[in-house]
Amino acid sequence: MYRFISLEDQERITPFEISVAEEIFEKILHLISYRSSIVTSLEEEVDLPGGGWSLTQPFYKFSQQMFEQNHLDRLRLYASMFTGFPLLTFREENIFHDLNDSNDTIDKFYKDTIAEKYDSVLDAFKFYNDLLPPYLKLLTPPIKFGEVGWQIDSVLVNHDTVAYRERLAIMYDCGLLNSKQPQSLFNKTNPTIIEIGGGYGGLAYYIAKTIPEVNYVIVDLPESLLYSSIYLSLLFPDRDNQIMNRSNLEELVKQKRGLGGFKFIPNYEWKNLVLLGCKADLVINTLSMSEMTEEQVRNYCGGIAKICTENGGIFFEQNQDNRHLGLLDAQQIISKHFPYRYHLCNREFPHFPFMQGYPNLYAHQEKNDYFKERPIEIEKCDTPYTKVPRLVESYQSYNIVAYRNNYFGLPKKMDSINLTTTDVRGHEGVVIAKTLTEVKQEISKIPYIKVPRLVKSYQSYNIVEYGNNYFGLPKEMGPIDLATTDVRGHEGVVIAKTLTEVKQEISKIPYNEVPRLVESYQSYNIVEYGNNYFGLPKEMGPIDLATTDVRGHEGVVIAKTLTEVKQEISKIP
Repeated sequence: MYRFISLEDQERITPFEISVAEEIFEKILHLISYRSSIVTSLEEEVDLPGGGWSLTQPFYKFSQQMFEQNHLDRLRLYASMFTGFPLLTFREENIFHDLNDSNDTIDKFYKDTIAEKYDSVLDAFKFYNDLLPPYLKLLTPPIKFGEVGWQIDSVLVNHDTVAYRERLAIMYDCGLLNSKQPQSLFNKTNPTIIEIGGGYGGLAYYIAKTIPEVNYVIVDLPESLLYSSIYLSLLFPDRDNQIMNRSNLEELVKQKRGLGGFKFIPNYEWKNLVLLGCKADLVINTLSMSEMTEEQVRNYCGGIAKICTENGGIFFEQNQDNRHLGLLDAQQIISKHFPYRYHLCNREFPHFPFMQGYPNLYAHQEKNDYFKERPIEIEKCDTPYTKVPRLVESYQSYNIVAYRNNYFGLPKKMDSINLTTTDVRGHEGVVIAKTLTEVKQEISKIPYIKVPRLVKSYQSYNIVEYGNNYFGLPKEMGPIDLATTDVRGHEGVVIAKTLTEVKQEISKIPYNEVPRLVESYQSYNIVEYGNNYFGLPKEMGPIDLATTDVRGHEGVVIAKTLTEVKQEISKIP
């Protein structure tokens, strides 16, 4: 059992640190006030909070109250808006609790419900930590600001620690944090990193602990800078840390040497930062671009392209596809601003389990220095990104179509699909991946039968396996070649992925194993058998439907319901 680090274990915030935080708080409030004073000169869709970060979010009011009520010691507990995981509740939901809850109350909650439930977190932590070199393995968040979790090998571990371990493993694997590569950040003098949307400062903290001389710039909404500026300034008090505004922005582009530091810039100054000719070795965005408006993503990408172009800089991003939430798939937009994209995958672990979206590097050079020593899948961005869906090839029972940033594996049995108007995510059998290789790998995992094969007879059905499905075909249909006939939509046909499922569906259909005389109607006897009603001319005499197939016999009427069979009989002169 691992020890759980709770609130009683936290390093206390000193009076001096409180005074520093109060000063930063006032500067952040000034940035917010200044934005209001120049709002008429700003672009609403670009410079003001939007997308998933609109000012209607309760997060903003709550965070301000947290600082006003001197709860600096819980900064991390209330940072779930940035990470998606609340350390206060350890549940995957964004709930803001009463600020007046005592530490003892919260610690009791941890002890009663959380402290021993570490198995899944531990497994993920060990997986990612094993991918790291020694100088990254022991990086740990401070036991401060309400950072709680399990102490494992001297590292404080929680869900957020695991998420950052994943990111560090990716950045190490591609060379950015690999000290053995000549062009890594380790081997640059005072490297400059710009992070767009720095959250509470988690990734910046880990990188600054690893590369002390880094000049780290965070561009974010001023409301969010409240977290990162206090968190990082208090943890790195001896570095050159500044809240930037229009009056001192030019200082950022001056060449500086020595111990690095953090600069915090409100998002509405981004265009001015670009115009001043700021350059960076690395620009980072994780998670937040897919929570922005499309106009905001385009605005950032246009600036990043200029910042990274001349000195061979790199743009690292890891964003989820948030379209199911009514937001963006930012990678569709980003790919339009860079000629080359590098899909980041671990060559030792080809199925690297990315928790928070697929990571990519974007650059203006195909042979960027960061990738000289290891193979990376390089793709010209316009190759998968197509405004019009493009058939790439047929593969097994699928058509593979390139559209926007993805390859779509569409079962051939699907009717013609227009991807520009139809969202096929979640459709049965559809496979979606970032590369042609990946989509074919996923298709290959699906069992596929090239020749229709009769599996068994069940009730009044023949069950046939073909392609990726089991087909329940009413015996009354007679011989059917599924290789040439599309039976979807045919009356009575049942289709499922497994034999058990198709039998379950067939069992739901009313079925009579023994022919039963229902009534006489006009010159007919109506008999219920199997899934149908049979109208048999009385002149035929006794007929055993269990042994005699009367389909095609003159005068015989067959229908699904009693009403329908009588209607058909009534039409006969």
